[in-house]
Amino acid sequence: MIQTIRLSLTLAIIWGINMFLLSFISRSNYGGVIFRAMQNAYPGCGNKDIQGQLMCLIMGSLDGFSLGLMIGLIYNALKMIKY
Repeated sequence: MIQTIRLSLTLAIIWGINMFLLSFISRSNYGGVIFRAMQNAYPGCGNKDIQGQLMCLIMGSLDGFSLGLMIGLIYNALKMIKY
């Protein structure tokens, strides 16, 4: 069995930091296409000021946490089913 909360927290940290760093990198026109797609998905996410970058961090963390939670719960549910 997978420990769902640990998986969720790990993915939240990784994806939150990833979005935060992408918001810094996109200022120099590197990864701009990917960042614009994420701006459309995450409300308040931007690279103009620190508030927008922190929103990218928060929204990315929430997204990573929810993804980890879903993966962990589905994996553990499938593990219980006998083939």
